[in-house]
Amino acid sequence: MPLNMMGVDAYLKWVRRHVPRINRAGLIAFVMVLMFAQDVIGELITLLQGVDRYVWVGGSISLFPGTDYQFPLYEGLVWGCGMVGLSALIYCFRDSRGRMITDRGLDRLKIRRGRTFLRVLSLGAVFNIAMLVFFLGYNVVNQHADTTQPTVPSYIENDMCGLGDNPECPPAWSTTTPAEPSR
Repeated sequence: MPLNMMGVDAYLKWVRRHVPRINRAGLIAFVMVLMFAQDVIGELITLLQGVDRYVWVGGSISLFPGTDYQFPLYEGLVWGCGMVGLSALIYCFRDSRGRMITDRGLDRLKIRRGRTFLRVLSLGAVFNIAMLVFFLGYNVVNQHADTTQPTVPSYIENDMCGLGDNPECPPAWSTTTPAEPSR
């Protein structure tokens, strides 16, 4: 993520040099489109490699629904534009002294030591709240998913054998309670 943000920062500086009349709204829109595209392309690469899978998706708003390579576009929108875009905006839109928006008000504190720790805490708080919103929203949307992939690799089943359409558990994983040892 840090290298990604520094790359976005360099690219935004390039855009500002070549399109000097672009305002912050244009830059924000540019970052959101860039991060959406990056997320979708990156996720599709991992899907093709078999590293990642989306078992359930909303078929009407997904790429390749019903296949092993199905990808929910809302993931690219929420993660790419939301989380990665938020990271890029926090990093790229610093003030003249290099402070991020999460550093505002730090100058008014009467402490000298521990400011870096407070900067890290404030940035962590912003991202924890963002992750909470992301996961809650993503789970609400995924509860209405209607399309599954035809095959689920064993490494994605998470040891949930015997539940629903998953294969039966091996005999060594018996669900019966072991007998009490004799005394």
